Amino acid sequence: MSRTHDNWRLQGGNTAAILTHIASPDSNLRRLTPPARIPALDAVKGLSIIGVLFVHMAFTSRFDRDTLASIHALQRFFGWCVLAFFFVSGFLHPASTSAAGWTNFAKKRARRLLVPCLAFSWMYKLALQAMASSGIVISAPLKWPMTPLTLFREAITPAYPQFYFLAYLFLITVSVHALVRCRWFHNDLVPCLFAAVLLQAYSRIPLAEAHGEALTLLPLYAASYLAGIGVARWKGTARQSDIIAAVAIAAFAFAAAIVSAANSQVFFVLIPPITAAIAMLPKQRILSPLAFLGRHSGAVYVWHTPLVMPVLSVLLAKLPITGWPLILAMALATLGVSLALDAVVRRFDPHAIFRL
Repeated sequence: MSRTHDNWRLQGGNTAAILTHIASPDSNLRRLTPPARIPALDAVKGLSIIGVLFVHMAFTSRFDRDTLASIHALQRFFGWCVLAFFFVSGFLHPASTSAAGWTNFAKKRARRLLVPCLAFSWMYKLALQAMASSGIVISAPLKWPMTPLTLFREAITPAYPQFYFLAYLFLITVSVHALVRCRWFHNDLVPCLFAAVLLQAYSRIPLAEAHGEALTLLPLYAASYLAGIGVARWKGTARQSDIIAAVAIAAFAFAAAIVSAANSQVFFVLIPPITAAIAMLPKQRILSPLAFLGRHSGAVYVWHTPLVMPVLSVLLAKLPITGWPLILAMALATLGVSLALDAVVRRFDPHAIFRL
């Protein structure tokens, strides 16, 4: 869910070869340029953002029981969707930094993640507050009167339900970037070991799901990010690199999941194999549409809720459709409206405050 780099595309070659080239620590492209577009990673984001839609689609007061049952099944199937975004971000993490580089990196990440997070959060809170005052919605996000401390807390708290991701991603990226300054962290196995240690933290922390704003999920998010770095550092032939990385990361994650008592941790196992499998899809038939959606996943992420999808659910619930047709209509309508809003805002937002 990050901005596109349309001027930094790799021409020619298959996706697996591109993954290997970018992943190599000796690659000048990885060290000196912004992340190139990797269709397989964009496709992973495209599939993941569809999962995010399903995670936020269960409107119990509007949909019938059968429709909700299907949505809950999709939510379980896509339980890995948020972890995948952290994994992809880790894969594209810069290879090296200096002390000054870390400061500049933190500033750029704050501008790119925290500014949109606060801008959208304030916009949605004010919009919902106005709608509550007008009687359009029942509950208001802000309860007046407020103490100065409460007002400050509301001002810096990301809006529910999805903007926690931007704050957590900022925290994880700047923390990991500080670790990258340490020479011992450059060993290919170290990120994997860090991820394994973080996963073991769940031996005593039960989790109901592998997504959400709970602070107890931070180690799992960080483990996914570090696993992305670990996979990016694997070397070898194109096909072997994908297979070995997927098997290695899945093996240690699965072992950690067995030791741990947290069921949601098992979702972590799925991400590298899913990435490797997507890289082998036919480019024009399947990979390209998913990659297109992945390139615009940031737009869908910030616009799909808490206004667009709830409003669409009210409208579509009145139609004589239920079950899978209703779910498909919700997903397509949400994608369409979100992308349209992003296109309009881009024309009037030269400073990129309201986009990712």
